[in-house]
Amino acid sequence: DKHYWQVWGNPALPVQAYLRETPRFMSEYGLQAWPSLSTVDQIASRDEQGIDSPVIRAHQKFM
Repeated sequence: DKHYWQVWGNPALPVQAYLRETPRFMSEYGLQAWPSLSTVDQIASRDEQGIDSPVIRAHQKFM
């Protein structure tokens, strides 16, 4: 079982890097996505919802 997150790691590889990985079974892979806007609205006002704002950085664990 392989978890492959390198396409959005540090440093991020291009999406084509998936083609080089052929494990027997890969259960986790992909790109991180933002939660729904209604969820973000619960933690930050609209003017605090930029990716570099302090409130988003406090909630974001992988940037």
